[in-house]
Amino acid sequence: MNGATPFICIILVLSIFMVIIGTIYDIFIHQKCTNKEDETNNKINTKNGTIQEMEMEGVSSLPESKLGMILICFSAYTNTKVIFNTKLHPDTLPIIHGLRFLNMCWVIVAHCVIYIIDYLGK
Repeated sequence: MNGATPFICIILVLSIFMVIIGTIYDIFIHQKCTNKEDETNNKINTKNGTIQEMEMEGVSSLPESKLGMILICFSAYTNTKVIFNTKLHPDTLPIIHGLRFLNMCWVIVAHCVIYIIDYLGK
């Protein structure tokens, strides 16, 4: 075992640990605070047949800490929601996303062909 292998293993274990801690923080702390904030800000008050949004006075949202923001970056829950989001912004062109998909397919196929040629050549 050379010196790089233990270093890579330590980095891998730390990365997995950060993903686990970030996901736990996101699900149990950040999401609950966000949901409570949404509930207090979106209470509906019906008065004279009209629906009005009522903001609770005196309810302060928790300020985002730097550590919390860093942990959210490692959250598997939030990252999968962002990656698999299929909603398009009205200003975007859907053809660009199609071209990106086709380019990624081309890169994957090219790498497979290169590795197969290299493997068969030996």
